[in-house]
Amino acid sequence: GRGGAFASLCVWAAVEVVAWRALVRAVATIIAGAGALAGEEDRHTLDVLMSQPIARWRVAAEKFAAMAVAVLVVTLIAALLFAVGLATVGLEFDWGRALLATFNAVPVALAMGAIALCGSALLPTRGLAGAMAGVILAVSFFLNSFGRVIDGLRGARQLSLLYYYDSSKPLLGRINWGDIALLLVVAGVFWLAAMWAFERRDLRVG
Repeated sequence: GRGGAFASLCVWAAVEVVAWRALVRAVATIIAGAGALAGEEDRHTLDVLMSQPIARWRVAAEKFAAMAVAVLVVTLIAALLFAVGLATVGLEFDWGRALLATFNAVPVALAMGAIALCGSALLPTRGLAGAMAGVILAVSFFLNSFGRVIDGLRGARQLSLLYYYDSSKPLLGRINWGDIALLLVVAGVFWLAAMWAFERRDLRVG
């Protein structure tokens, strides 16, 4: 509805491709984070793992680090496929912006993964941990979506993690480094909270 803006490849890709990346990756990291600790407890393998001479905080820290590496690897693959697709259609494109747009989804995915990991350290089952993080993601999605079109919810958009993802539009030449940093801080805070909670958790066995 903006008078032919979709004639621009950048605008089309920003709306139809890039806008959904954060949501898809956030769902993936929620699944991984929720299963990182509580999932092993459900499978009765966590007590075996913790019988090894390794600190609890280190287990939680390395679970998140492994998830972060996986997100970065998947994002790199997505960036390469995006580049191949653009090259295939033969249209001129700013490769730097395309790369930034692909990696722009990483901070919000890490934030949601850290929230799920924290839930996994606090709650007794993978389902509960995933549901907690899923509710936060769903609320973020609806606040951000409806806040664009409903004046009464416009201010509430700032409570949504996806709002801070949407604030940066690398394909259109706009990057909000402050909001990216905020998402990384959220990820770091919940990562630390997960380590703290797991240190004090009573594990189910048998």
